[in-house]
This record gives sequence, C-alpha cells and structure tokens, in this order.
Amino acid sequence: PLAALRVHHGGGAAAGGGGGDGASCEGAGEAFVLGLGSEENASLYSTGSGLPSDHADYAALEVAIEYLTGLEGDFWRKIRGLGLAYSYSIRNSPEQKLMSFTLSRSTDPLRARAAACKIVEDYASGATSLDRAVFDGSIASLAYANIQARGTKSAAQSGQLGPALAGKPCGYDDAQLRAILAVTPDAALEALRRHLVPLMRAETSCVAIVTPLNKAAEVARGL
Repeated sequence: PLAALRVHHGGGAAAGGGGGDGASCEGAGEAFVLGLGSEENASLYSTGSGLPSDHADYAALEVAIEYLTGLEGDFWRKIRGLGLAYSYSIRNSPEQKLMSFTLSRSTDPLRARAAACKIVEDYASGATSLDRAVFDGSIASLAYANIQARGTKSAAQSGQLGPALAGKPCGYDDAQLRAILAVTPDAALEALRRHLVPLMRAETSCVAIVTPLNKAAEVARGL
C-alpha cells in the first residue's frame, strides 16, 4: 500500500535550468510525499541549482559543504547526534549543475530538515560564527582527498582520463587543489549564502520525502 501527496509552495522564482547564483531549480517550490507500508523510517531528497566546476564559487562551496557535513560538524551534532536522522549529505554535481541535500533513516524528516535549515540560516545571518579550527580542518580534509586520489602512479594516470573526457584542462586537479587552499572564511560564507540557503528554502528547491504510510498525511501537512 502507498499514498502519494503533492504540496506546492508559492512565491518561488520561476522554474528553469540550474544556473547557480541562488537561482531556483526546475520544480522549485514543489514537495512530494510518498507513503509506503514497507518503510520503517523516512528518507528526504531535496534538490536545487548546482555549480559547474569552472564557477568562481565552486571551491568555496565545496569548503562550506565540508564544514557543515564533516565528522563532528554541525550536521553531525545537531541532526545525527539528536537522533533525527542516521545519515545526511549535501552534494554538488558539476556535470548536472544540480545540488542535493539528503537525509536517510530519519525518525522525523521535518524536524531534521528544519534543523539543517536553521544551521545554514544561522551561518548566513551571522548568528553563528565559523570556527577557524574546524574551517582549517575542512580545507585540510578536501586537500587530502584531492591528493590521496592521485596517491599512486596508476591512480594519477587514470585520474587524468576523467577530466580529459569531460573536456577539462590538463592540470585540472592541481588547479582545484590550489583553489581549495586559497578559500577564505568570508568566501565560504558568501558561497553558503548564495547557494546553500536556496537549497534549504522550500521556495527555491524541490523536496521529495518517502515515509511510512501512516505518517504520510502528517508529513504533507508539515510541509
């Protein structure tokens, strides 16, 4: 048994292709709830406009995402730590120019989403300040991942194939590493305001929730 419900949030920007810079994505303002009798917990998938890899904010956005979602970071403590969801992620797909925020094995997807929204909005407004030690750790984590992916000769050789097939310039990974190391706290916060705030707002994102059947109507009302 299943129940499918649709909710529309008015007042959003006109739907269109993902173009970054806070633009709404296709389907912005729409929310879909699917109730399934076989589900024990809920999952949430929210999409918004993403950035191509050559966008000026790309590296700063990657740092902001790592800061929020890293181990023992804000999402870890205020979402997983409070038992609202077992796992979460924010990902930017440069090829699709699509950004996604996901929650899985959530006991309360509405509270978990509200917690994530508050975290992002508080940084955007200045109500919460960046922790410099955590910020530096986020850059170090991204830099290590970049270098570790090319840690052997075979990995470095195969790592050149993907960028080449995608039409990216030679030395793309090195350029990305330099860009990550050059990101400042102000740049990360500006990327958060321009790209993560729209992802979290109902008017500029598209949300889908899969939930136990007996919770579907309640979740739809909450949206």
